[in-house]
Formats: sequence, C-alpha cells, structure tokens
Amino acid sequence: MRTTVPFFLRLAAAAVALLSSDGARADAARDFEARVRPLLVAKCQECHGDKVAEAGLRLDSRRAVLAGGDEGPVVVPGDTTKSRLIAAVRHAGDIGMPPTGRLTDAEIAVLESWVAAGVPWSGPGGDDDAAPPSRAEDMAQRIAAARGSHWSFTPPARHAAPDLAPTFPPDLRAAWQAAPIDRFIAVGLATAGVMPSPPAAPRDLYRRLHFDLTGLPPAAADADAFSKNPSEEAYRALVERLLASREHAEHWARKWLDLARYADTMGYAFDKQSPLYPFAWTYRDWVVKALHGDLPYDRFVTLQLAADEITPPVPREDLAALGFLTVGRTFLGNTHDIIDDRIDLVTRGLMGLTAACARCHDHKYEPISTEDYYALHGIFASCHLPEELPVIGEPSAGPEAEAFAKRLGELEQAVADHEAAVHARATRAAVAHTADYFLETARPATRAADGRPPRLPDGYELEQFLIDRGTRLIAKAEAAHPILGPWAALHGLPDAEIGPRLEALVAAWGPAPDPTAINPLVRAELGSARPTTLRQLAEAYGRLVARVAPAWAGGAVAVADEPAELASLRT
Repeated sequence: MRTTVPFFLRLAAAAVALLSSDGARADAARDFEARVRPLLVAKCQECHGDKVAEAGLRLDSRRAVLAGGDEGPVVVPGDTTKSRLIAAVRHAGDIGMPPTGRLTDAEIAVLESWVAAGVPWSGPGGDDDAAPPSRAEDMAQRIAAARGSHWSFTPPARHAAPDLAPTFPPDLRAAWQAAPIDRFIAVGLATAGVMPSPPAAPRDLYRRLHFDLTGLPPAAADADAFSKNPSEEAYRALVERLLASREHAEHWARKWLDLARYADTMGYAFDKQSPLYPFAWTYRDWVVKALHGDLPYDRFVTLQLAADEITPPVPREDLAALGFLTVGRTFLGNTHDIIDDRIDLVTRGLMGLTAACARCHDHKYEPISTEDYYALHGIFASCHLPEELPVIGEPSAGPEAEAFAKRLGELEQAVADHEAAVHARATRAAVAHTADYFLETARPATRAADGRPPRLPDGYELEQFLIDRGTRLIAKAEAAHPILGPWAALHGLPDAEIGPRLEALVAAWGPAPDPTAINPLVRAELGSARPTTLRQLAEAYGRLVARVAPAWAGGAVAVADEPAELASLRT
C-alpha cells in the first residue's frame, strides 16, 4: 500500500478518535465549545459579560450563570421549565432576550439542551468555586483546556476495531468484518442509522474506483474487460496501478491546492502591476510530484514552510514548495493583510483552528490570544520575497530552449540599455540644473502640501535626494574648502553683500597657483564672472560642473590638478 492513502486515512482516524473519546462528559464539553459558548458570546455576553453586566447578570462563567443576577438565579440545572433564562429567550414572560430580536428555534434548542444537561461547562469559566478569570487567566485556562479537549491539539490515537452490531446485514458481515478500517466505517454507518448498499456490479465498481482515485472515468473497453474477470487479484492490481498513476496524484493534489488557495493570479493588482503569478505552476507541479512520489507528510509540510532555511540545503527544485505561502492574494500591496492571510492559511490548514480573529482581540472560543497572533505576525514580517526568484531548474535542451535563451539575452540587454539611457538622460538633466540645486540648498522654495520639490519653468522637477545630498556636503564644507569654500562663505548672505564679500575672498586668495588656497578652476571662474547675487554665484558653480561632467562620464578627469573633492559632487 502506498503512503499517499495513509495520509488521508490518518485524518479519518482522527475523526474516529473524536467520536469515541471519553464518553458523555467529553461529548458535553465538545457540544459546549462547539455550540453553547459561541452562542453565549455572540448573543449574550456583550451585555452580560466581564465589561458590562446588566441587571447584575454575567454569562461568561458557570459560577456566574448559577449565581444569577439582581433578581436571583436564572437557571435551574436540569429543569428548563423553572429556568428564567429559557423563558426569556423564548419571549414567554415579561422579559424577552436578547432585546435585539428573538433567537432562532435552533438556537433556543441549544440553550434548552444545555440547561437540561445540567449546565455543563468546559474550559475557561468552568470552575464553580473560582471568581470569573481575568483576561490573562482566561487565556491561560483556555489554552490549558484546549490541550486536553480541543480536537486539533489531540494527537491521533490507535483504537481497537469495533465489533459489528448484531443488526448488521448477515450477507455483508464477512466482507465488512475483514478489514479494521471497514469495521470503523460500518459502526459509524450503523450509528447514523444507515446500512451499506449491496456489493456493486463489476463494471460499476471499476468506474467508481477510477473516479475515487483519479477523478476520471475509465475507458469503456477497460471496464468491459474487468467485468469479464472481476477477481480479487484483478481488483488489487487495478488499485495498485491507479495509486501509482500520476492522475491519482493530480486528483488529490487538487484538494491540497484548494487548501493552499492556489491560483495563477494574485487577485487585484496595484500600481500597474501584472496580476499574474508567472511561475505559480511550479508549486502546483511540485505538489503533484510530492504526492506521486509518496513524500512523507512531515517533510511535505516542512518544505512548504521553510524550504529555503533547511540545513543542509534542499535540492533547488524543492524551493518551489514555498509557493504554499506566496501564491495568495496581495491585497493591493497591504503587507499586514498579506501576513494575516498567511497566518490564516497556516493555522487553519495545518493546525485545525482559526487565528485570524485574534488580529483584533483575544479569540472568543479558540485558545489563541492577540499575543499569540502577533508572535506569528512577527515571524512572517521578518520573511521577505527576493526581488529575483531563484532558478529551480534548467530548460530541456533543444531548439525551443535555445530560442528562449536567445530571446532572454536580447531582453536583458534591452533592459540594461534602457537603464543606461535613463541614467544618462537623468544625469544630463541634473547637470543642466546644477545652479538650481545649489540655490535650493541655500534658499529652499515654498513646498506644496505634498512636500515635493518644486517644478521649474522648463518642466524639470528637482530630485529631493540630490538636494539632501548637496545640503549635507555643503554643511560639512568650510570657508577654506578648495571647491565649496566660496559657496560655504556666501550662501547665507543677502544679495547686497555677495559682491563685496566675494571681492574680499578673491583678494585674500593670493597669486595663482596656490594649491592650499582654492582650486584653479574655481579661482578662474569666480575671478572672471565676479557674481554679485546668489543666483549668479550658483550659475558659476553650474558652469564649473558642466565643464567637468563630460570627463566624469568618460571616467577621466578634466585637468591634471583636479582634486578628489570635485569628483564627490558627481556622487
């Protein structure tokens, strides 16, 4: 027998264990957690809970329920006719509860059964002698109770196969008694009052087996051939052949892919983003291959959660398993919604409980607190998708692969050429507006509400990161700086003082060349232009940058004695 089927049988075994554990007390606890507590939380505890207790009545612990409210007890365990709570929800007396509207007949029946059973209570609030727990105590008790009663925390247990009931059809007894799994199923059918159908005709059996194991109908000729020889050996051979088929893996992979919310698109995209997941199919194929190869379930799950963190590293094709976490919706780029979706996927899909409610508050009837939720949130928040997805396989050799590689090379070169052209154009535009950048560092223009840099009359919009970089560079410069010294000394002055102060600076420089005083290019430009306003001084620096910019682009310097500081302006 292949291991794919036992995985699903383990799920069935867990259900059988749930039905047969610990008798009536466990059944009452499960019924309370499944039906009564959610009803009390949804319809009663908003007005009769730990924050608000109208009429002095709380319905969030057994002790409080039995104590009643300002007018005395509201329930008599075991007697619905004497319980004022039941009369209130029936709207049979002076008070009808809840005030927003009568409960449904099914909801009233739940409360009636609960009171008739003696008001059983499991988990938090179940200790008759204890005061209603605090928030922290409530969560601690709930988690402790869950470890012993919540089905998702109960490990599968092996149970002896039950005997068939005497009422089981005698002509079917031998067939259903042979295999332990059939005996569990037969008892479940009998408990539900359902008897199995008689044996199927060979042709029907052949078709059903194909639909069950592959989801596909068989060829008519094959069904006819089996009908002529419906032996046990032929049946066993058919089962083994179907279990070994890729169609069987594909059929059951669909179930898992539904759980993993697999899709080839991400739903609503944003900012002109493509909605396609171009490589989602690699995760789909990985799941099919894993089931087809009988990958153990623990390894199957581990790879889907952390294939890139396993030591030693896994084969690169197993990185496709991470699609389990990454092929979900993107919620228009909302990171927290994406993480919430992944938390919900992992907890519901792998742990059998919901956790998403704890995003806003402690879960009302699952043992999950907001602290638990955000602990998981922190784990997912520390994980990031790489900008470049890893290569998990090589294309098959041949003309198609060669054509793909050639086209890929052309596209990659086109991207590189485009980026180089954009960079060159942006650099030319920035150099052409050097004077505007210098002036903006000294006399910033009034910003609009969005805080963006101003747009100049010629349509150019100053880049904030260049303004910030220039501001920091100038702030570090002193009056003696060989390049930025004049600007550092003058940029804070009003225009009326620019000319006289510059004349004083030029006179103090001394005869050229003087390498300790000022860069020759700056000396020559300011000495000849003699700017008298801050705008003119900025334009002089603009001409200096424009003069050396071609040499920067070519990787050389403009003049032999150009200092390194001038090159820093480019960066």
